[in-house]
Amino acid sequence: MEPACEAVAPETPAAPVPAADENAAGSVNPAPLWEGDGWRLDAGESEGAPAVLHGCASAGDNGEVGRTVRSVDCRVMLGDNPTLSYVRKVQLQADPNMFTTATFSVLVDGEPVDEASAAGMDYAEADWTERSGIDLSRFAGREVTLTFQVMAHANVFQEVFAKAWVREIVISDADAAASAAVM
Repeated sequence: MEPACEAVAPETPAAPVPAADENAAGSVNPAPLWEGDGWRLDAGESEGAPAVLHGCASAGDNGEVGRTVRSVDCRVMLGDNPTLSYVRKVQLQADPNMFTTATFSVLVDGEPVDEASAAGMDYAEADWTERSGIDLSRFAGREVTLTFQVMAHANVFQEVFAKAWVREIVISDADAAASAAVM
């Protein structure tokens, strides 16, 4: 069987997002640089389609057990009332036994703000899932690290993996009437 994460090698850094975006107030938000391992930035599915961050973590194969974590992050300045929206597709395979897990997480300064996980089972989103209105007000008014993370944990020599595709990442600040397109 081909390893689930072969297409996203752990040493492959996510490429920087080169574009900038004009916010509702008319000023330009510089595009952040995405940095991490086990993630890559893919062009959109067709011309004009949004770019997609793709990450994968795998454990239990190649004679190794334990936890594998792959993450990609960027620094973002938040306004007074920030919310996060993004579109995702996840595929989590953790079916060898009830102690194997696969997780996709969104973190701000290391604190989870959104997550999908599977323990002892498989979970997959066949279509793109829009996640919106994620409240980031506890981080308001400061520069934070936004992180997307996939994690696989295996206690046996059977593959467990977490894959995620993320696009259209937007942090909105209703108080400032401004919106930062992070990607």
